[in-house]
Amino acid sequence: MKHLLQVCIVTLLYFVFSNDVIAQTCKPTLPQAFVNTTYALPSGKTITVNSGGNLQAAIDQANLGDIIELQAGATFTGNFILRKKTGSGWIYIRSSKESALPAPGTRITPTDAVNMAKVLSAGQVSAFATVAGAYNYRLIGLEIGLPTSVNDQFTLVSFGSGSENKLSDLPNNLIIDRCYIHGNNTGNLKVGVALNCTNGAIIDSRIDNIHAESGVSTFESKTIACYNGAGPLKIANNYLEASHINILFGGAVSSISNLVPSDVEIKCNTMTKRVSWNPADPSFGGKTWGVKNVFEIKSGQRMLLEGNIIENCWPSDPNVAGGPQFGCAILLTTRDENGAMPWATIQDITFRNNIIRHTNCGVSFYGSEGKGEHRIKFENNVFEDIGGKWGATDKTGRLFQATALDDLCFNHNTMLHTSNNILFAYGTVSNIIMTNNISQWFDGFQGTTFGGWEKNVFVGGKAAGFSSSNYFPAAISNINFVNYANGDYRLASNSIYKNASTDGKDIGCDINALNAAINACSSVPTNNFNPKSEKQQILIYPNPNQGTFHVNLQGVDNPKISVYDVFGRVVNAQITLGSNQCIIEMGEALRGIYLLRIEDGGNAIMVGRYMVE
Repeated sequence: MKHLLQVCIVTLLYFVFSNDVIAQTCKPTLPQAFVNTTYALPSGKTITVNSGGNLQAAIDQANLGDIIELQAGATFTGNFILRKKTGSGWIYIRSSKESALPAPGTRITPTDAVNMAKVLSAGQVSAFATVAGAYNYRLIGLEIGLPTSVNDQFTLVSFGSGSENKLSDLPNNLIIDRCYIHGNNTGNLKVGVALNCTNGAIIDSRIDNIHAESGVSTFESKTIACYNGAGPLKIANNYLEASHINILFGGAVSSISNLVPSDVEIKCNTMTKRVSWNPADPSFGGKTWGVKNVFEIKSGQRMLLEGNIIENCWPSDPNVAGGPQFGCAILLTTRDENGAMPWATIQDITFRNNIIRHTNCGVSFYGSEGKGEHRIKFENNVFEDIGGKWGATDKTGRLFQATALDDLCFNHNTMLHTSNNILFAYGTVSNIIMTNNISQWFDGFQGTTFGGWEKNVFVGGKAAGFSSSNYFPAAISNINFVNYANGDYRLASNSIYKNASTDGKDIGCDINALNAAINACSSVPTNNFNPKSEKQQILIYPNPNQGTFHVNLQGVDNPKISVYDVFGRVVNAQITLGSNQCIIEMGEALRGIYLLRIEDGGNAIMVGRYMVE
């Protein structure tokens, strides 16, 4: 047994020392095709469906180029089928108050539901589903939900049945645009949206309250799932909340031989779980929903994840469907589904400019099935608050663990965690490259020898066996972040690690580039203003601004003003209050979008967004 354990842990890693080779190896292929989600209103006839009207009849009647307009505030209950039409053009199914919703490019919130038409599933079957070969539908400004009376539901929106056995039968050109899709507080819901299609997109939407009870439900919950979709696919600027897995690719046998979801763009999303679902949190609501991870691939290729916030994951109840999980944010685990999918693979995956935070562990790689895992890159990400209060397992605080893969690259990441190792590697693993990263290191890593990694800052690490180009400060304070305590991980001007990377940039994550990527999908919407009386008027200007802006506060008697960044952290802005007005100086704030909260006598009267250029 001792000998076997040694074999399992022995390294088979081969490190590349040349920067030229590093540059060549760390180049997974990016998506080669993209979904066009440009909003252009069709010019055909408008079919109006008022409260009590027949939505299915309207769908059946509509021709490509028509608009189906549903009365805002009305509820339509059923299992509505999107038919295959002939010709060109699109069918838009939209709320009659679409003009009152945030503009295209702006993520909606639950408060926007007052301007939406509501579509509820009649039970067990999807609220919207497609026939084979259906194409060119766009759902806009709809609230799609699970009735409170339904306790178990498979999928709310099914783009593709999952049983199509040839590419020509997959639905095509399907877009969910500024929709609010949700479960109920007590029911088990497997999937919010199934993206088993080609040219499918979910943009500027919110999918939340998707969960399944641990030890009770026989299925796992996901906001978005794809196992029989070819791609390209786009998931951009959404809020995605599910208990088991927020986004999953693979996980079931594809009906189309050799199909691997490909050319996937996942940008500017918030993927999260409610902390009140965590039994260890003081806010725990009393019901244990099953938890696995936040983002998972079991089969997929040419995927780009950029500008996302991936957060909140903890070890699950041991009775969770799929067995005990360790609360890792990301799981890349190739699954051939018991030999039924030998073509399954995970390859050419790029994680760039993301925030991964508030999880028990970081990323797990398992490429021992199918065609394995190849060419995976993490570049310019922040890993923050990994470990600590988020669990108590042998994986707590570990950034990465890997087996059976090749070409795994980490470049320019800032990684803050609590375990005694960065990486636990075992089995057949080759060519792991780590350059220009900052990491809390502690005792090092397990399962491999080390050497060949260049220009990394390993806090508390041991220099023995490493290239002399690496750095080993004794404490995190030695790095000289601008403001480590408040989460500003830019390097201060006196940091010795500025301009010290292999490419002449600062070691660690480029926070300016990270913020720009997170804000890339967002426009600045109209402020959400709820006055207490007619005399209250608030004006914020200029917007965008250069770091200084003014707020007129007419009729606000006891104002309290707070400024937050996109991470939800308080910004230490200088706020000067005068009579019915104030001036806010942002100081060294990075360019990007910020939130302004104004209270009057303890009551929030406005939450607005503004941009610093």
